[in-house]
Amino acid sequence: MNRYTQYIVFLMVLMMMFASVDLTSGKKPGIRKTITNPTLVNLDTLDSNTFLLFWEQQDKKGSRIHYQQLTGGKIHKSRQLVSGHESYCDASYDFEPDYGLATAFLNGIDINVWKQKIEPPIAEIKLKIKAVRPGDPFLMPGDTTVFDRSVRITDGSVRVFTPDVTVDKHGLHIVWVAENSGNPSTADIMYRYVGEDTSSDCIRVSTKDGLLDHDPVITHDPLSNEIYIFWTAESPGTGYDIYYTHGTYKAGFKPELPIVETVFEDTNPVVTAGDDGIIYLAYETGDPLNRDVAGLYLEPGIGIPVSIPIHLPNLSNDRRPSLDVDPISGNPVVAWENDELGSICVMAKDFCSPGSVCWVTNSGPWKDLQPSIAASLLDDTPTVSWSRYYDDEDVELHMRGPWIDDDEGIE
Repeated sequence: MNRYTQYIVFLMVLMMMFASVDLTSGKKPGIRKTITNPTLVNLDTLDSNTFLLFWEQQDKKGSRIHYQQLTGGKIHKSRQLVSGHESYCDASYDFEPDYGLATAFLNGIDINVWKQKIEPPIAEIKLKIKAVRPGDPFLMPGDTTVFDRSVRITDGSVRVFTPDVTVDKHGLHIVWVAENSGNPSTADIMYRYVGEDTSSDCIRVSTKDGLLDHDPVITHDPLSNEIYIFWTAESPGTGYDIYYTHGTYKAGFKPELPIVETVFEDTNPVVTAGDDGIIYLAYETGDPLNRDVAGLYLEPGIGIPVSIPIHLPNLSNDRRPSLDVDPISGNPVVAWENDELGSICVMAKDFCSPGSVCWVTNSGPWKDLQPSIAASLLDDTPTVSWSRYYDDEDVELHMRGPWIDDDEGIE
């Protein structure tokens, strides 16, 4: 075989290889992006029907946090939230009209926080967080910050993950899991306040008992300014239960107590608070083959939880609840994943009402996961976002609400 013939054979083999890739994947070779943690934040109280949708996108460069603004049905282009060269993930968000937008996220091995006031009227919101570098100093107890860039609040001495945040007049209240690397039995729930007036030390709010603690969530009572923290904890003999504490960094936090304690695995708590000081909690419960979403609320000054049946027990699996409170009526709304015989859709309803359940999405050759719900100021119907997964592992972000076309893909 001469050199020319060898070259022709080489080209034919190369073409066959590319043809094979195209036929099997339908895409050019490369690392496919993935989308996780979609979170819908309601800015409705600023006299415009405005939402911010955040998500994390993984590619060959790592994880990046993106957002997209939706105002009165208009969808603005997506933007990158954090500028820097590290991987940024595990983000949580909170918004109060008087205090601003807040986020807590992982920056490499540390937790960073940031907040910004958003003033009406809203046109196009352009957010950009300048991230500190991993080696930069972390905020010492007693120090203050103006949040002109992200603030490093952990020192890198232990593994940290799943932060959650709530914002108040002066700053942020943050909760997260901290553990010695590779040893889940050392996992503890940690809290810290970071503000323009001062900052607290890192405070352990869970009991150091050698049992697994994870999935912390946080909110604050706007009447008493008390902080409420809930998390999933391992309980000997009953599997996993939901524990909680409340208090302030100045006065201290109450000893942890179980607030949901059943024979089933009680996990994935989500929490929100109304302007009237009522604390609402939704969570998963049930056996591994038949998960259900349940709820409860705590009235101000009363430590006895009132149970709420969200979706009556059935043969489907209900998972991953999301909560928000209507800023006008004060009524909470809830959304969740519903898996019925392998067809995974999103459902929603008024949290406290025994009324009918709304099917937000329809079944199809996809799975609708990770719902996030936001109540609407200008309409009784909430807005819901979710991730739509196809069999070929492609992911799309979708949304449905009073200002958004039925089941519209937005990214």
